[in-house]
Amino acid sequence: MSKAIAVALLATLTLTARLAAAEPDVPEHKDPGTAVMLSAGGTLLSVGVLLVGVDTRNSTLAVAGALSSLITPAAGEIYAGKLFTPGIGLRLAGAGLAVVGVGEALNCAFTTAPCDRNERLVSGLLIGGAVSYASGVVLDIALAGSAAEDFNRKHDLHIAPIASRTAASGQTLGVGLSGAF
Repeated sequence: MSKAIAVALLATLTLTARLAAAEPDVPEHKDPGTAVMLSAGGTLLSVGVLLVGVDTRNSTLAVAGALSSLITPAAGEIYAGKLFTPGIGLRLAGAGLAVVGVGEALNCAFTTAPCDRNERLVSGLLIGGAVSYASGVVLDIALAGSAAEDFNRKHDLHIAPIASRTAASGQTLGVGLSGAF
């Protein structure tokens, strides 16, 4: 193969590889710092909305802050492609425990008959719900950076043309593939 043909093939492969790398469906790099900031910032925003709603006695705003706090701590992991996280599961479980605890606490409120309410059960459900909810928030913020790193590791694939010399055949053209697994 002549040098002119080898250079032309190498140039064609290089151009093709660069055009393929510029395609819009190639996932972009996810920054771990951005992921953590999204989770922490989203959590602070939800808490702020909740507190403003409580302070101004605006129940709609307070409920919006409380409901958004189910999702916003996972914002960094969602940014990294994980839509359901263990932290969301913990927060949902905690919210469920708290609802059952409030229901048990109100069990005797709307009846005139003698009521047998278990104060320990109510306390346990409310405390367990709060601990589960808070653990879910901390877990999602703590895992946001590693979720971005996992995304980058899974999507770190490079294809590029190569030219090399071998002892047996001289100059050889080919395609190189590299990635992290």
